[in-house]
Amino acid sequence: MGVTGKIILLLGLAAAWLPQPARSEVRPERYDAYDVVWRSRSGDASGSMPVGNGDTGCNVWVTEAGRIECRIGKTDAFSELNSLLKVGGLSVAMTPNLLAGGEFEQRLNIRDGVVEISGSNSDGAVSLRFWVDAHAPVIRLEGEASVPVKVEVRNTTWRREPREISGLERHAIYGLYDAPFATRLQADTLLHSDVGMAWAHRNESSIYLLTLQNQNLADWYDPADDPLLHRTFGALVCGPGMRCEAPDRLVSVAADRKIAVAAVVGSGRPESLSEWLSRVEEQARKLPKGGKSLARHRKWWNDFWLRHYIFVGSEEQPEEAFTLTRAYILQRYMNAAAGRGRMPIKFNGSIFNVELTHDMAGCPRGLDADFRLWGGPYWWQNTRLPYSSMLFSGDWEMMRPLFRMYREALPLAEYRTRRYFGHEGAYFPETMCFWGTYAIDNYGWDRTGLADGVSQNRYIRYYFQSNIELVALMLAYYEFSEDDGFLTETLFPVASRILTFYDRHYPKSERGEIVLTPAQSLETYFEGVRNPLPDIAGLRWITARLKSCCGERLPDDLAAL
Repeated sequence: MGVTGKIILLLGLAAAWLPQPARSEVRPERYDAYDVVWRSRSGDASGSMPVGNGDTGCNVWVTEAGRIECRIGKTDAFSELNSLLKVGGLSVAMTPNLLAGGEFEQRLNIRDGVVEISGSNSDGAVSLRFWVDAHAPVIRLEGEASVPVKVEVRNTTWRREPREISGLERHAIYGLYDAPFATRLQADTLLHSDVGMAWAHRNESSIYLLTLQNQNLADWYDPADDPLLHRTFGALVCGPGMRCEAPDRLVSVAADRKIAVAAVVGSGRPESLSEWLSRVEEQARKLPKGGKSLARHRKWWNDFWLRHYIFVGSEEQPEEAFTLTRAYILQRYMNAAAGRGRMPIKFNGSIFNVELTHDMAGCPRGLDADFRLWGGPYWWQNTRLPYSSMLFSGDWEMMRPLFRMYREALPLAEYRTRRYFGHEGAYFPETMCFWGTYAIDNYGWDRTGLADGVSQNRYIRYYFQSNIELVALMLAYYEFSEDDGFLTETLFPVASRILTFYDRHYPKSERGEIVLTPAQSLETYFEGVRNPLPDIAGLRWITARLKSCCGERLPDDLAAL
């Protein structure tokens, strides 16, 4: 942007040191200019638009044949193999088909969090809205046609039979890529319901115990706490005047100008599939009308955009300014669409990965929508990337799933530290299953010659800086949010255990100083490293920050460190 370029910065709750603009300056209609608009139909899933409520998300597109396709994702849809699966897929068609041929537009309405689809041909015209309710795990497709139409919804799930995951596709179950045995993914179950069309995936097995056994932590195992076993996720699709003609096909009884389809998405660890089905059926029976839901949904998104906003303009470089603004808005939109779930945002596709429609990183096209490189574990260096900006935008509720995952894994991390090293404290590995263990591929299938706590993967063997960064991000979150409950229940326990780990784990010099060895500096330098700068700088920063921001509130164990 040129020196004389005109820059407009409108910041809501971006940062405490900037004044908040008067409410009259806020113009949410500005977002209309940054909508993503297509006027041609999509050939495949690579031409889809993302829409979500923070936990449940959909990739939506319209085919050349005029069918609406979607792939459904959820932040906690983890399989028995610890791969983050899609919940499934849906295909919607109308008779007469008002989206085939003729005029067409598909718009991602950023301000409202809605995908708008319209079309017209010689048979008539239709206007549709597709959204995921900001306040409930419900997908909605609603609209009006100029002529009566019948609607057909098909379940397009690809997990019809159990099958072995083999070859390059084992990237999707990273952690088991080098497993010396066959790895099989269970099938989904089509369910009978008087309410609508339903299906679910239920984990009747789990690799949780296997990871504990591999890492000499089997004594920690409790079947009741297995995070994968009996995890169940799926959806129930229904609509007024619709009935199931088959377990995977829902149709209109009569033609109507009004179009209304809803899919209730559910996940959890119920005692049985029937219990899971009863829960989603109850939710479906209580669904409010779409108009009321849409009004509340729009309000959530409008409030979200009013909370923080940046518009950049330049008389000299208007296209560059527009592109910069749109990139920022769309990235924040993606955070909001996937950042309020049970689990943190996945770095490798979030909940919006789709089937491979082209070759990627040596993996051939044609792999289904469950495929993602690096599978289900979390990499701290990658996972952290969306979160720092949330501090300045005031999107603090989207940071909590990340912190919750590490806080819930803390007891296992403490147990592991005592088991491996015989001292107090806790650490989290750089690459981690959501319950706290290493991914087995990194810890190593063949443990010959390796002591407990020494991973086969040298890039993460002594890489503990991520723990310091985690505490630093938690500190920043507290300073911005002033969330006292978070301070005592999350920040203090995590910071205490991690600082204790550093204090107990390394030898001391004659002057009582910690000597960081064996060690490594990030993933880059992992041989012959002593006192790596990232650890030293990070430890100095978080200890000083804890004292300055928490002062007398520090518990005794932290104050002593």
